[in-house]
Amino acid sequence: LPFACFVENCQRQKKIFEYVTKNGKTLAVDLEPILEGVNIRTIRRDLEELTKLGLMSREAKGRQIFFWTKKIQVA
Repeated sequence: LPFACFVENCQRQKKIFEYVTKNGKTLAVDLEPILEGVNIRTIRRDLEELTKLGLMSREAKGRQIFFWTKKIQVA
């Protein structure tokens, strides 16, 4: 993961980032099976936080919001 986490949800966000990187455009509901027991609202908050950090992009199509990882260049 291209950022350091110091919060309790770090492992969950790493899982989300890795899944989206591997699978491409993703809906929040696609993450429920791999984040067993995590509320969909929490998943959405994590996706939004990763977007605010600049690690993901989002696009709304109707009622669906897709997320995907950004290409990050390492100097």
